[in-house]
Amino acid sequence: MNNWRKLAIAAAIVAVIITSLVPAALASGARQPAGPSFAIAPTYGPPALTDIKFQGTGLTPGGVVTVVFGMGIVQGDYVADSEGRISGSMRLPAPGTLPEYGYFPIDIWAIDRSSGEESAMSQFNLMTGADFSATVKQLGFAGVDNSLSPTFSDFFFKNGGVRIFGLPVTGERIDTDQEGRVYTVQYTERQRFEYHPEFRNTEYVVETGLLGRELTAGVQFPGVSAFESSADMLYVPETGHSIGHGFLHFWQENGGLQVFGYPISEELSEQNPPPPAGDGQVHTVQYFERARFEYHPEFKGTPYEVELGLLGSKLLAAH
Repeated sequence: MNNWRKLAIAAAIVAVIITSLVPAALASGARQPAGPSFAIAPTYGPPALTDIKFQGTGLTPGGVVTVVFGMGIVQGDYVADSEGRISGSMRLPAPGTLPEYGYFPIDIWAIDRSSGEESAMSQFNLMTGADFSATVKQLGFAGVDNSLSPTFSDFFFKNGGVRIFGLPVTGERIDTDQEGRVYTVQYTERQRFEYHPEFRNTEYVVETGLLGRELTAGVQFPGVSAFESSADMLYVPETGHSIGHGFLHFWQENGGLQVFGYPISEELSEQNPPPPAGDGQVHTVQYFERARFEYHPEFKGTPYEVELGLLGSKLLAAH
């Protein structure tokens, strides 16, 4: 009998035992995406684990919150603060016999015992052998301190890689959005990737952050009158703005709405900050919900004629 089959049998036995020991809410498989938000960092690692940090929001203030992993195994109980938040760290036990090479996914979630609501499940990938070391090495970049997290690697490479997003400037971390929800994120020079466990098994499990909106909060960009779109000019009624020519083609060819969002300004001239946050030059730019496009005439006729601004680095510096 191979190790994985032994592990599956052991898991089934543990699940039966746990069901008899913990409340029904913990043993239930019906976990809804809505409810409290819960994030962990990192989301991957070897069996000899460092502490995994976690944070939850949207919980009952002063209520007891149970953090659970695996097959309903209670990690611990925590009391939410006056704003309905919990935070802490945990160290996961190795789940029995692991294969020499590969990974073992472990779900981690939180249950608000006062309301009965459960957070969406975050997933930690316990990685073993050459699979772990090879993955980290593959996602590292020469001269860069931070490796790209496997959580975000598929999205990164499928949507243009370094050319679009730049290099990683942080490892995985937990961030709070403008609505107070927590997410596992990673910053690159030009973007912030967000892991959304409530959208697991969909194409939206990883999304880019709304960096354009965050960095222009409070700015009112004038819109344009509605017009009939053409091959070179697109009117976007959702925001009352347009995209044209080189910016339009770049938007269409590199991920469009999912990667960049809608335009929130028209084209304008703007001076970049000095290095390392920018090049200090004046460029024709346009803001989108998730990015700022820059026109670089010095690279005309190359893939770098349009580039994204270094909004990831800029937002990180502002924090």
